[in-house]
Amino acid sequence: MKYLKILLLSALTITLAACNKSNIKADYDTDTNFSKFERFYLVPSRQSTLRDTQITDMELGRVERAIASQVKTRYSEVFNPLEADIIVSYYLDSGKRDGVSLSGNYSGNANSGSWRAKAKEADSLEPELIIDINSNSSGKMLWRGSVTLGEESKAKPEERQKRYETAIAKLLASLPK
Repeated sequence: MKYLKILLLSALTITLAACNKSNIKADYDTDTNFSKFERFYLVPSRQSTLRDTQITDMELGRVERAIASQVKTRYSEVFNPLEADIIVSYYLDSGKRDGVSLSGNYSGNANSGSWRAKAKEADSLEPELIIDINSNSSGKMLWRGSVTLGEESKAKPEERQKRYETAIAKLLASLPK
C-alpha cells in the first residue's frame, strides 16, 4: 500500500509538471548584433489561424499588450514604422491538440481495492504564439520564437494577462543580447 501511494504521488507530480511546462522554441541569425537595435514597431504579421471562438478580440488584445510590455523592457516603442530599427510581428496559431483523457477512481478498504479508468477523447486548444523580429532596413528575418500559451479558459482575465506576460518574458529571454 505504501508503494502504491508513492507511485500515485510521483505519477501525479510528473503529470502536473508536464502540464505547467511552456514549450519555447527560438531561432535567430547568428551574424546579427542585436545590441545595436534601439527602437521597435509592433504589428500583427498576418491573420491568426485561430478558428475557435474561445479566443476573442479581448484575448488577442491581452496578448498584444503582453508582447509590447515585454519588448519595451529592452527596446523603445515607436508608432511610426519608418522610425523603427526592427519590426516585431506576431500571430497566434490554433495549436489544436488531439488526445485521450483518462479519468478514474479508486475504491476499496484496508484489505482489497479496485481501480477503474475511463478513456475519453479530448481535444484541447493550446494557442501557440509566434513572434518574428525583422530588420526594418533590409526586411530580413532576424529572430523567430514560439511559445505555447496553454489553456485556462476559467482563469480570470488578470490571471491570463499575467500568464501571457510570464510566457512571453521567458520566450524573449532567448533573444540574443
